[in-house]
Parts: sequence; C-alpha cells; structure tokens
Amino acid sequence: MKRFLYLFAFLVLQLCLPLMGQKSYMQWINGDKHVLGVVRPVKPVETTEAKRPGYYRQYLRAHNQIQDTFFFRNLSDQTLIINKIHVQDTTLYTYTRTTKPGKIGYIVYHTFLNAHASGIENVLVRFNVMTNFSPWVMCETNYIIIGDYNASMVENKEQYSIVYTEVIDSFVHKKLFCDGKNRPVSMGLVHARTGDRMHTWSFWDPVGRMPDTIFKKSVFVYIKDDYNCQRYQLKILCKQNGVWQNAVCRPAGNQYQILADEQTDSLFLYNDTVYVKLDVRYSKGAETMHFHAVNVIRYSDDYLAYAHNMNGFAYVPDQYAIVFDKELSIDLFEEMERLKSKHPLLDFEVMNSQLLLVTLPKQRYWVDEHYLNKLLKDNKIDYLSQTLKSNELGFTFLQKSVTIRGIIMEVADASDSLIQSYGFTLSTKYPNLGWVELAYKDRIINKDFCARFNALGEVPLFEDRVPQWYAFRRNLDYRDHDFIKD
Repeated sequence: MKRFLYLFAFLVLQLCLPLMGQKSYMQWINGDKHVLGVVRPVKPVETTEAKRPGYYRQYLRAHNQIQDTFFFRNLSDQTLIINKIHVQDTTLYTYTRTTKPGKIGYIVYHTFLNAHASGIENVLVRFNVMTNFSPWVMCETNYIIIGDYNASMVENKEQYSIVYTEVIDSFVHKKLFCDGKNRPVSMGLVHARTGDRMHTWSFWDPVGRMPDTIFKKSVFVYIKDDYNCQRYQLKILCKQNGVWQNAVCRPAGNQYQILADEQTDSLFLYNDTVYVKLDVRYSKGAETMHFHAVNVIRYSDDYLAYAHNMNGFAYVPDQYAIVFDKELSIDLFEEMERLKSKHPLLDFEVMNSQLLLVTLPKQRYWVDEHYLNKLLKDNKIDYLSQTLKSNELGFTFLQKSVTIRGIIMEVADASDSLIQSYGFTLSTKYPNLGWVELAYKDRIINKDFCARFNALGEVPLFEDRVPQWYAFRRNLDYRDHDFIKD
C-alpha cells in the first residue's frame, strides 16, 4: 500500500512540475483594466410593426448593451487554454478557448443595462481567467451608468467638462466630473449646501483608475441615554483650529451625522437640559466615517472625559470605599470590627464579602476631612475613594490608577514632570501596547481627582486616558446585588 502511495505522489509531482513557477503567458495588448466611460440607458420604445392588430413589440436599442473586449497574445510555446472565467454569471463572457503560440486571443464582456436605472452608479466588474498555466489572471471593467431619475447633467464649455449630479437628499449630493469626451475624471459625495467634498473620492486618468483620496470625514453620533433628546434635538458645535462654530450636521431622532475635517478636534452637543463633549482628534486615518455611541449628561452632574466620551455621574454624599494595601491579606469582617472600635462615630459595612464601605456622620466638610485623615493614618489602608452613581455603571468607585493609551515611551519619560503637575506619577510602562499607567498622588479619590483627570485629557500628549473603576450591577439598589470588578 505504501509503495502505491509513493508512486502516486511521484506521478502527481511530475505532472505539476512543468506548471509550477510558470507565468500566465497572457500579454495584454489593450491592458487588463478598462474604463469605458459614461453610459445612459435608453427606455424601451414601441415599434409601428404589428404582428397582429393591437399588438406592438418592445425592444432595446443597441447602445443599451455594454461590451468590452480584452485582447491578449500567447507568449508561450504551447497552446494556451482558457479553462474557465471565474465569475458568478458565465453567460456574460465569450472567449477564445484555445490560442496557439504567438497568436492573439480575446475575452469579451457583454451585458445589458437596466432601462429604468436611476441615479449615478459606478459599476466595477472583476473576473479571474483560469488557464492551463499559472497563476490566474484578474481583469477589470469599469463603467458608470447615469439613470434618468434624480440625475442631471451640466456642460461647462469653458473648462470643457461635463458634471453629472444625483440628488440623494437635502444633505448629500453625488457628483461625477467627466472630460469633454464624457470620460470619468472624479466622483464622490458633496454637501448639498456648501458643495464641499465628503468621504472618499474616486479618480481616473486616461489609462485607468487611480487611488482614492480622502477629503472629509463624517462623525455619526448616537445618543444612548436620551433624556428626551429624541424629542428635543441637540444643537451641535465643532471646534476647528481652536475656534468653536456651528457644525454642518443632519439629525435623525437621537442620531446625528456631522461633517468634520482634519482640523476638527472636538464636538459639543447640547440643549437646555443636557450636553456632551466628544473628542474626535484621533478619529483620523484611512477611514472617513466614524461612529460614536455616547451618553449625554446633565449640567448638574460631575463627569469623567475618557475613551473619546464623557460619563456623567453623581457622588454619593459622605460614603467612601476603603481600599486596603494590596500586599496584605485582609479579612474584611475582622477589619470592620477593628475599625468600628477605633472610630465609633463612623458606620462601616461589608458589601458581599468583597468591599468595605464607610459612611461619615452628617457634618460639615471640615469635620468630614478630619475623619478621612484619621482613617488614612491606619497603616493597612492604602486610600479612600468616594462612591458615585452612574447611569452607565450603576454604583461604583474609582481607583487611583489611570491607563494612558497611544503614548510614545520616549515622550512618556520626557513628560514625567508635566504629568506630575496634574497630580499623577508614571508608575508602569507597557511598551508592546503603547500604554503607560499613572498613579494618583493623593490618597483620597473625589472631585479633585476628576478635575485633574479631565484636565490631563486636554494635554495634546497622548491618544486617550482611561480610569480604572469597580462597578456594582446596574440595578441602583446595589445592596441587593453582587459587587463586581469592571
């Protein structure tokens, strides 16, 4: 049996060796990529010829058919055989099945246009040619259909160009620019009012298609927690080159499409009740459409600006989470009894065997600070973090560590003093991820932490900063639910 398998493998190898490393041997005489230009479908018309009374035959005129021919020469010393045109609909192609050495063959693509086409449609057809040689060969046909509905044409004789326009809606139009011979030059979307180019545009030269060029990007914002935002729409400002101005946008319920160029770094969405500030500085690159799902916050809320978003919350008065030294092995119930004996005026509670909370007496601020300082003198306690309530995370508290993403390690070292000026110190580096971890210098996490954290994000030093926090389950009655690490 083994001898038979070895013999079979040897025969297969001998048959395949002549084909391995071969070229396609198809020399394209008129290229393998063709731009055919602009075509306009013609609607069916009735003839006066009648086979019988009351019957009229409909037909399509000849130029409703698209046809493109690819000529090639067989450069090999063997007969070139086209085994298959690898496409879904093979009826669109006819070709010379065999082409002798040095002779010319052809592949013809042909199809009929939809007589009722509308708008401007860029049709790009790619197909693979499978021959008795290797590798496969890819060809490309490109043409543009101009339908009668919603599309118009303007001819500019001074610039010897033709412009086609498709009205998509009151916000966006599609433009196609052609030369005097009706060959496509460029195509893309423009803003209906200003005429500014949007998203990715396509360009052609006389030979074929050129790489796309990005002009402007769009930001899509979805408001998750609406506070009646769907009923009372938000106004939108954008910050461009340091100046706030009214944004060009299109609202649709609680979704907004906003035009933003490369100089736009921030968006501000607001009404009389709520607002959100969105950082879009780093939504740049090859893509031109960016999606953000955000929560609006009330003007009375505190917030953390992170991950290109703002998360609003309200502090729970007089309540703090006690975070013990992580190097110690702590029994929370024993620690609760020990601290109760040392601080009888304070109320301590263990949450689901995972967290110790302390509630201060209802006193003035300076008295609260007195109690907090007494707790921080305990050598087992690392820091205290005021609990807060968030619509997104429920009841939670913040840790004193912050993750900075998208920072260059050399920049992190050079800017250590700048980071310290905001109340943080550089603690851990993750070079492979491009992250660093900062530690807050104070041992009480409260409103001062949030103010410094938000101010740190305004520094054009890194891509984003992310707070570390623990969260209760979303039910606001956190005493009846598990406490989890987020």
